[in-house]
Formats: sequence, structure tokens, C-alpha cells
Amino acid sequence: MSKTTFETIFEFMRDCPEFHVRQDHGGRQAIPIEHQLLMTLLYFGSLDTIHKIADRFGVSEYSVLSSRDKVIAASLRSLKRNL
Repeated sequence: MSKTTFETIFEFMRDCPEFHVRQDHGGRQAIPIEHQLLMTLLYFGSLDTIHKIADRFGVSEYSVLSSRDKVIAASLRSLKRNL
């Protein structure tokens, strides 16, 4: 995927409500949307395990799956809106 294509997808995703987090959530810092999108694209485009992806980004396996679900939900919301 080209950098331009990634940036186009990112521009769409950053305004999606699925990625809005409360500022007072406590715990760890929220994972940047760019990383969530990169993890999801890696998940779909490679044979890496969830464990390897989580390790590469320094997050938990749950975070990889949660990020994947957010990207899918945002994509589906866009499809429904444009049908």
C-alpha cells in the first residue's frame, strides 16, 4: 500500500466516532489511530499472528483485536452511509 493511500484512509478514519476516547479513561494512553489502522492492515495483509503484531506495536493481543474491530466498524458505517 502506498503512503498516499494510507494517508487517505487515515484521514477518513480519524473522524470516525469509533476512535473517539474519553480523556478521563485512566490506565494506559490510547493507541494512536495511525497505529490502530496499521495493525489492522498488517492483520489483514500478512500471515503474522496476533501475538506477533501485538509484540511489534508493544500492545496486548486484545488491543490488536479491539483496533481491528474499530476499523471494521468504521468501514461498515461508511458503507451504510453511502448506500
